Amino acid sequence: MLRCENPERGFSAKPNTKTQFIEHTCYDVETLSMLGEEPQYPDSHAELACTCQNRSRAFRRSPVLGTSTLENTHYVAQVLERLGYL
Repeated sequence: MLRCENPERGFSAKPNTKTQFIEHTCYDVETLSMLGEEPQYPDSHAELACTCQNRSRAFRRSPVLGTSTLENTHYVAQVLERLGYL
């Protein structure tokens, strides 16, 4: 799982890829927490979460893709809460 962690922001679904979606980051941050571990780059993951916000103040699945949904907003809130930013 840590091989999917990107120091530039978030987690990807596969190692050595840079496609980051908020749901992958949420799942991996939650899983690490269940295992008693922490991500290596919490600030960059929080940055990814915040950059998913658009003009409507809701959140989409990535900084450049998707429409705002309650589900994506929940993922962002979950990531920020688990990382200690809320």
